[in-house]
Amino acid sequence: MRYSADHKAQTHQRIIKEASERFRRDGIGATGLQPLMKALGLTHGCGFR
Repeated sequence: MRYSADHKAQTHQRIIKEASERFRRDGIGATGLQPLMKALGLTHGCGFR
């Protein structure tokens, strides 16, 4: 499924906001990708096509 550019931009901003809050609260080393994506209700792709 393809998403609109606007949807992608909004999702990007949600990730940036949540990650920055977690970095400040827990530190960069304690912030993992899976917990971050789970908190946002997203999945992380493998990046291969």
